[in-house]
Amino acid sequence: MAHLARLTFDEAEEKAMLGDLNQILDWVEKLKELDTTGVEPLRFMSGEVNNFRVDQADNMLEKDKALKLAPQADGDHVLVPKVLKND
Repeated sequence: MAHLARLTFDEAEEKAMLGDLNQILDWVEKLKELDTTGVEPLRFMSGEVNNFRVDQADNMLEKDKALKLAPQADGDHVLVPKVLKND
């Protein structure tokens, strides 16, 4: 898992992380012992109600003006520095 998450640990840290992970797995196993017959699954973390609003565009900037404001542009696109590398 550490490799997939791109994490590196020394030997002491690895032992500590392994201990923590085992504690979490033991806790999950303990939860499996509970009788949840008749208990509804939790769908929301709170009783709050989301008041949805209409998604409406406002204060739009025209394309030509946006391109003029950009530090770099090539016709129809704003140019930005590359942030991802191909390994």
